[in-house]
Amino acid sequence: MLSALDSTLSLSYPVVAENTNDANEESASSLAVESRLAKLETKLSILVYVAIVLIPAAGVVYWYLNGISRDLGTLNARVDGYQNEALLKVLSPIRADVQDTAAGKEVKDAIRKIAEETLKREQANEPVSSSVYYELGKFAYGNGNAEQAIDYFNKAVAANPLDYRAWSSLSAVYLAVSDQEPAKKDNYASKAKQAAEKALGIDPHHGEAYSNLGIARFMLGDKPGAVDAEKKAIEIDRRFDAAYYNLACMYASDNWDPHKSLQYLELAVTEAGYNNPKEMTADEAKCFRSIKDTGKFRQLKAVVVRRARAVPIP
Repeated sequence: MLSALDSTLSLSYPVVAENTNDANEESASSLAVESRLAKLETKLSILVYVAIVLIPAAGVVYWYLNGISRDLGTLNARVDGYQNEALLKVLSPIRADVQDTAAGKEVKDAIRKIAEETLKREQANEPVSSSVYYELGKFAYGNGNAEQAIDYFNKAVAANPLDYRAWSSLSAVYLAVSDQEPAKKDNYASKAKQAAEKALGIDPHHGEAYSNLGIARFMLGDKPGAVDAEKKAIEIDRRFDAAYYNLACMYASDNWDPHKSLQYLELAVTEAGYNNPKEMTADEAKCFRSIKDTGKFRQLKAVVVRRARAVPIP
């Protein structure tokens, strides 16, 4: 039994020895595969981690760069706007020659280009400075385009509702059209009053707005309110010639109080330096009918004419 057993062991031993080698090889191969799998899993984990980290980061970077691009576009638009605004501040007070001289054409061409650029920005929903609209409005009105000026000033206050200059200027142009076109008088005088009140709600020390408010009230039949507004304008600026002149016109109209009219006209000429003989001549047929033939009126007008001739032409 023992020998048999030994024999069996002896006979079987080589077989056992052969199976152990195969197992070792298989085990080594399995370990190599597992090692490679572990490495691949590690690499995959790293890739997944990188993807988890980098993909959102890439999105953040893209969002950030896109924001920078938008900001640069806005900045470029603002720079262009500031350049146009600076140019307009120089050009808007200029009255281009009605005979279209070379200089007048250059000014008009420059303004036209800025107006075209402004329109393109509007159509592209890009921001346009209130000041650009304001200066375009000044140029339009100074060159006889009152309705276009009204459009620009309305755009200015839409872009910046706190721009009291634009509100006051809008009021002034409404008044000018009211005076020139009787059919629009009541409607535009009412709009002028509202615009002047808007300006004063923002800056209660804006004398021009008070003066415009006075004229609007007068056109709408509120004489006491008109006088009060013009006097407030004078309180703000004692040398505000337009306010004195407006009071002279108001008191002379319909022979309301010719004596006070001459008093305020004298203050306009002698104290505030009134200097517009063309306007004064035109108003002889309007508000100054009751005083135009008086010696005082003729004397004051002569002073204004001489003063105007003495002013050097720039």
